[in-house]
Formats: sequence, structure tokens, C-alpha cells
Amino acid sequence: MNIKWTLILPSVTLLIALFLWWTQHAPAQNITSTPLAKACNLHQQACYNTHQDIKLSLDITPKPIPIAKQLAVNAHIEGVTPTRVQLDINGSNMYMGYNRITLKQQADGSWTGKMLLAFCTIDRMEWQLTLLIDLADGSQLQAPFPLTTPFTDQ
Repeated sequence: MNIKWTLILPSVTLLIALFLWWTQHAPAQNITSTPLAKACNLHQQACYNTHQDIKLSLDITPKPIPIAKQLAVNAHIEGVTPTRVQLDINGSNMYMGYNRITLKQQADGSWTGKMLLAFCTIDRMEWQLTLLIDLADGSQLQAPFPLTTPFTDQ
């Protein structure tokens, strides 16, 4: 009887721990995406996107945006109160691995963080930078912004 409990108890404990982890980290079930901000040039200025009454901006410095150097990210979000904001950095024309940073909320309401764009062997690397905005109701707003970087540093 004791041998049975030594096998069952850890298994039940593991299942409970996995369930609790999943409830905290489960992907948002209600995801809304804004259209790609096509008239955007992050090398020159901040880019803007809107969805209903929500206004979003993304800015990266220094400008022009270099590769393989630390970059400062600044996002402004008006019209909703996020519980978490992340920036997903995805290669559009070449897979560059998983790269996602969590932005920290500042006293002025902006969200900031640090990032790095990796070197790529192709002449023009096309990126999609997507703000992932988690809301208190469990929904998520995704706002994509394009960025193109040359092979050589600027």
C-alpha cells in the first residue's frame, strides 16, 4: 500500500502543478490583430497604429536602427490598460529564432525595454515587430510594425 502512494502522490502533485502553471501561462483565447502599419519607417520616427479607440505607438532608438547593438524600445498605449506588454521580434524573410522581450511600465504610462537585432546573411532582413498587449479580461491585442535592416551596420 505504501509503494502505491509513493507513486500516486508525486504524480498527482505534478498534475496539479502543471494545471496551475497552465492557468497562469495559457495563451490568450481572444486575440485581436491590427493591420500591419505599412506606412511606417522606424529608422526615421515612431510608428503609429490604431484599433477602435486604442492608439498605439512604437519607437526604437538610436536612429537609424543598427544591428547587433543594444536598442531602446518605447511603446505608448492609449485607450486600454494593459496587464502586460511584450514585443515579439520575428524575421519575415528568414527565421531568426524566438525573440520576445517583456516591456516594463513607466510612471508616465509608457512601456520600455531593451532589444537587439541579430546579424543576418541576406542583404535586406525584413522584420515584423509585434506589440503583444495583454488585457485584464484575458484578451490580447497584437499590433505589427515592419522593419527592414541591411546586412551591414549603418
